[in-house]
Amino acid sequence: MRVKMMLIIIAMLTVACQSPSISTDVVATIDGEEITEEEVYVHRFDYSHEHRESIIRYYVEELVVVEEAEAQGFQIEAGGAAELGLIEPNSAAIAERAEYLGIEEEEYIDAYFEPAIYRHELVSTFALENIEIVEGDQAATDLAAREYIEALVAEREIGYMYK
Repeated sequence: MRVKMMLIIIAMLTVACQSPSISTDVVATIDGEEITEEEVYVHRFDYSHEHRESIIRYYVEELVVVEEAEAQGFQIEAGGAAELGLIEPNSAAIAERAEYLGIEEEEYIDAYFEPAIYRHELVSTFALENIEIVEGDQAATDLAAREYIEALVAEREIGYMYK
């Protein structure tokens, strides 16, 4: 599972990024709380206009699961992306977002990247703790985790505002 997570994160970091035009328009709401395109962009390293809707949906799901985990007092130890070798020093995604925010890459890593890695790991761990793992059948386990996350999202008032 950790190898799969590392591969996903590395793939997110190596996505070819062109500097997109990012708006402050509201793209989603969770129980009335607004989420802007800019928020999704700075927190999701795989953001692209091509996959905009699915990335916004994933970010909303991630926030819902993190809120539920925190409400239940669920915690994990922060692993640290740098210690796991998940940060490439010249990552285009990190550099692009740091420049967009007007901060140094190290500041971006501390303020946005590390928390995103933690959220991703928390979501994965929390979902696995709340489902029945099907030994030897990763597809069935992944499906059970997906269904669990979808059930949490269904309990919330979610709105999407795509343009």
